[in-house]
Amino acid sequence: MPIATPRYNGVVERVHGIDEREFYSRLNKNITVELLREKLKEYTHFYNNQRLISSLLYITIKERIKNIIASKSTISVAPKQLTIYSNIEIISI
Repeated sequence: MPIATPRYNGVVERVHGIDEREFYSRLNKNITVELLREKLKEYTHFYNNQRLISSLLYITIKERIKNIIASKSTISVAPKQLTIYSNIEIISI
């Protein structure tokens, strides 16, 4: 993400707020760096793989990414021809 891009400010601030409410505010203030890294890794896994996102109609980020990838490319194979379809371009090999 580009630095100092006003159009992303709202998204970045929202994510910071979620992280503060759901993660940082619940930490023991005397936590070690090693334990903080472990907890952050656990939270990131939860956030991306288990947390249901209302703006995504209550699916996870991981599910949304899978859906995007699945909708962007389809491969069909015919004799002597392989065609790859995507939303951007059609490539015949």
